[in-house]
Amino acid sequence: MFLKSEQLLNWSRNPYVSVLAPLLGTDISKDRQALYYALSLNNCANTRNTRRILCKRGGTRILAIGPAGNARSYKNANEMARRYGYKIWAADGSALLFYEATGSYPDVIVSDLDANPRTYILAQQFGTLLVIQPHADNYYRLPHFASLIEECNTIISSQTEPFSSSIPHNGFTDGDRILYLALGCGVKNIVLCCYDFTRISSLHKQTYQKEIKLMISKMLIKKLLEEYGKKLKVDILTH
Repeated sequence: MFLKSEQLLNWSRNPYVSVLAPLLGTDISKDRQALYYALSLNNCANTRNTRRILCKRGGTRILAIGPAGNARSYKNANEMARRYGYKIWAADGSALLFYEATGSYPDVIVSDLDANPRTYILAQQFGTLLVIQPHADNYYRLPHFASLIEECNTIISSQTEPFSSSIPHNGFTDGDRILYLALGCGVKNIVLCCYDFTRISSLHKQTYQKEIKLMISKMLIKKLLEEYGKKLKVDILTH
């Protein structure tokens, strides 16, 4: 059974609203505009339905794929998932790297729509569930993906308001958002594969802001494990 929204997202201590947005100079009102717009497009905009869809499709044991792997590590991860019955969740552009190495596609992609567009074309072809995060920085991209957002194979997540039609969470980047969303679905075991908090992946330019986001992601995962470590077992797959 998934946790209630208020258990996962206490607005008085929401790190995004209270700390991260001011630190990064983000206008939260624009985050909300992006969320409203995405929800107006989405034909599956009902929290009870979207949460149940994610929990059903996402499984109870997941293997989370990051962008810091090579062909061998992705192949090993795919073999492990098949052998032990893990569902594969990918952090946005990691899905394409995983596909190029294995010929398989993840069950769930957690995205803010800044990956290679082929990522989303393949998601539609494979029937992958997309969890899209609208925010101020990707607001201009949302109209280009309107047909994708309209589908019931796409659900909306949110870190700015607990809207009745989105799945709230305390995550920030695609990588740590996987853990927060999975926790909300009652997942008991997550294996992290190809996560590297010491360097920015080749999918992104090396910028100061990316370095800050990487540090924040690491901090949020540590915070999640401190608070919910008894509910959620996290392992790291190394090669």
